[in-house]
Amino acid sequence: MRVPILYGKIQFLAESSVDSLLKNVLDSKSNKETSNQFKKFKADVFQVRYPTCVDDVARVLCDISEKRIIHSQSNIKGIAQFSAKTKMTKYEMCLTFSSSLGIDGDELFVPDSPVSGQTEIDRPENCQLSTKALENWGINVSCIDFNEWWSTHIKNNSYII
Repeated sequence: MRVPILYGKIQFLAESSVDSLLKNVLDSKSNKETSNQFKKFKADVFQVRYPTCVDDVARVLCDISEKRIIHSQSNIKGIAQFSAKTKMTKYEMCLTFSSSLGIDGDELFVPDSPVSGQTEIDRPENCQLSTKALENWGINVSCIDFNEWWSTHIKNNSYII
């Protein structure tokens, strides 16, 4: 199964590309509070991603296995793709993190657009995956909301295991 960038509970910050952004926000907040040479970091507003929770991926894999193995549905074969439907840029993810932390993101990071001459070959603008195969197999492709998941887990400090 193909999946996009993932998020979920982690063992340490910067374990994945998504929580690396949270680390950037936390580091920037700390630097702003302690350094007189604070500089905002740049967060991309060009590349659209569909961050998907590992809990959803696990559920989908279990559903596929159950249908294929237990219910002997032989039509379930080949490569499938799964991702959340909500598109976000790195900048939007950083806004979610800063909001969940109760801080103004505009004080910590700035929107960053691609440099002149950068093409979609260098960095694709949209990496959306089709869930059509899963839907045809009768698999539930609903997903946990990114903003809700992070808001809850940051508030409870429960994103690190």
